Amino acid sequence: MLGPGTVLLSVAFGPYFRANMENFDRTRSATHSAVRAKLSDMYRGCWSSSAIEQWFMSWAINRDADDEDLGPDTAMSEDCSYTWRWCGYGGVEHGRTNKANGVYHLQFNFVGDRTVYLRMREEDERLIEELVRSKIPQDEKSKRDIRLGSDPGRSFCIVDLKSLLEGGLAIGTRKPR
Repeated sequence: MLGPGTVLLSVAFGPYFRANMENFDRTRSATHSAVRAKLSDMYRGCWSSSAIEQWFMSWAINRDADDEDLGPDTAMSEDCSYTWRWCGYGGVEHGRTNKANGVYHLQFNFVGDRTVYLRMREEDERLIEELVRSKIPQDEKSKRDIRLGSDPGRSFCIVDLKSLLEGGLAIGTRKPR
């Protein structure tokens, strides 16, 4: 039920939202989260196959530039390739890392030529993780699948990683730690 406050908000902020939606870049999506963890644990937790299987994928194989298996505990670096199978979804993703410094950032292609950039920085005894997806197609299927389909799943995975790094328990754990 709408109350008098709804009308007030609509009148007060309606022009602001309309003006900003006109300039909204639908080809990219960004999220930020704060985690109490060491930078090295966060990077390894995001990009070694054994760690990514605890919070994001049902299985992961990461390979180096020479197509050799990195093993379960080595984090991906620049010019690596990956094969990942989603938890709860039959899809398999293949891609490559484009940029990485092994410490606080990694960029890789995902679902074709889409680009995902992960950057971490320390701020007030926390790590701020920024995840940016770009080159999002603008057809109706992509809008539906990415904005409505994968955004909630990605948000759950970030919460799962935060739980794993801060308390040792991943909510969606498929394999024992």
